[in-house]
Formats: sequence, structure tokens, C-alpha cells
Amino acid sequence: MKKTIINGLKDLKNKETVVNASKERINALEMTKEYEETADDLFFDEKADDSWIIKFIKQKSSKKSYIESNLIRKEEAIKIIDKLIEKEKRENLIIELEVNQITKALESLDEKERTILKLKYIDNLTWLNVEFKYNEIYEESYITFSGLRKIANKAVDKLFPILKPFYDMQNL
Repeated sequence: MKKTIINGLKDLKNKETVVNASKERINALEMTKEYEETADDLFFDEKADDSWIIKFIKQKSSKKSYIESNLIRKEEAIKIIDKLIEKEKRENLIIELEVNQITKALESLDEKERTILKLKYIDNLTWLNVEFKYNEIYEESYITFSGLRKIANKAVDKLFPILKPFYDMQNL
């Protein structure tokens, strides 16, 4: 379990990026719904007459008037956008939950413990570089990397009871 927590810390930056990119895609899709021309451009490129969405919507609206066809086309586009939004949210739910769990768990540590874990696992520095950076930040007393490693191990042990329920839930 300790290794799982360390791996979670190591992957935190990447997972934050995934979550932020997902939120941006959702925002873009939401904006697409608001601006009909964007939805038309996205889904109804006249040059792409062989796309699956064009075929699907043409099939549904083939015996309708021009106005009815356009309404059906817009309704179908909104349904598809809603499905894409739900899919995006569903696929990134666990990743976002993990990011939030780790972030909140890190808040339970004191500043120095957080700094050590951030430098080592999140910023992926060697212990020697952690020693250098840490002592540059906290000049009051010099701590060697072996001392920093002990502090880091104790900090991960503090995270264990906070993150264990989340990771146990993942293994169900």
C-alpha cells in the first residue's frame, strides 16, 4: 500500500493535467451546444458527407421538410454532445477523485513534510537534489538526504490511513 501511495504522488502532476484537459474538453463541448454554428461546423461539415453522423442524421430526417430536418439535425447534435460530455466525465471521475484525495491528504502534513514529498515524488528529484533544494528553502538547520528520507517515510505513513480507504475501494 505504501508503494501505491508513492506511485500516486509520482503520478499526481500527470493526473492533474489529465483532469484539467478533460475539464477543458467538457467546457468546449458545452460552448459548442450554446453556439449552433459551432455545432454545425463540428458535426455537419458538408465536405465530410460520408461521416457516420451525417449518415445517421440524414437517415432520420430524409422525409422531412428543410426546417424540420434542420431542427432534427440540431437536436441530434445536442444529444451527441451531451453523450460526449457524459463519457468524458465518466472516464475521468476516478482520476479526478484520486487527485483530490491525494491533494487533501497532503494538506494534513506539515509544510516541511509536504515540501519533501513534493520535491522527491511529485517533482521527481533524486535524494541528493531533494537535500540541496530542501536546505536551500529551509536554511535554519541542515538535514542530509538520509534524514530527509526518514521524514518522507514518516510522512507517507501519515498519508496511509487517509488514502487507504480510497485505494482499497479501487481494488474491489
